Amino acid sequence: MLFRRHLIIESMLSVALTRARVRACATSPFVADLETFRRRQIIGWRLSEANESFLFQPEYGDVLEVEGARFVGLVEPVGSGARIRGLVLVSPLTKIIMIAWMLAVVLAAVAALAQGQEPATRVLGIVTLMLAAAVVMVRYSLWSTSRVVETRLRQSIEGASVTVAA
Repeated sequence: MLFRRHLIIESMLSVALTRARVRACATSPFVADLETFRRRQIIGWRLSEANESFLFQPEYGDVLEVEGARFVGLVEPVGSGARIRGLVLVSPLTKIIMIAWMLAVVLAAVAALAQGQEPATRVLGIVTLMLAAAVVMVRYSLWSTSRVVETRLRQSIEGASVTVAA
């Protein structure tokens, strides 16, 4: 669960209307004008639909999209309304880099412990700090993207004016 975060948004609208609002959210021309999106270099949204589910992903201004997370969700009926349920996932490139980093840290720790020149508590303390920093970076990326996507989807579903205070 390190590389994903659950996101659920309830709506009193019908499923068809909720899907239509999600589509409108993805094609809104006002996204680039919002300060939050400019700060994160989000220039628009990409929406891909397959059957009942959709992929809702920010399009970043940079070419590599190293920090780019995406939202994969499903609009489903709940009672008289609808619910958007899905996951915010880190980009595959971020996942590969973080796994490689964590493996390198662990291998370096094993090598340092095998040499025996440094105290084991010091080596394990440094390894713990480095692994914790990697986990915090990944979780923050997921949390911030989740917050941006949730705010944007809630605005579109509620039909609110396009202003984000984040």
